[in-house]
Amino acid sequence: MSHLSGKSVDRINDVIDKISRDSWTRGYYCAVAVLLREEGTVTPQVRSLFNQGGAPREAAAGDLALFAEHGLI
Repeated sequence: MSHLSGKSVDRINDVIDKISRDSWTRGYYCAVAVLLREEGTVTPQVRSLFNQGGAPREAAAGDLALFAEHGLI
């Protein structure tokens, strides 16, 4: 059985960390999209939560379309 070098382990950990962050971000924006659908319009709360999420680039395509439709992006 071969052993991974420290550099390889660091790279693997970096990839795992990125996947975790991206998944969390996607879920965050999914929740914002659910609230937007329930409210039917961009309320101050929806806008605040959307802005607090950072950058929606990892959101699902359907959520991105909804955000664009309502002028958030």
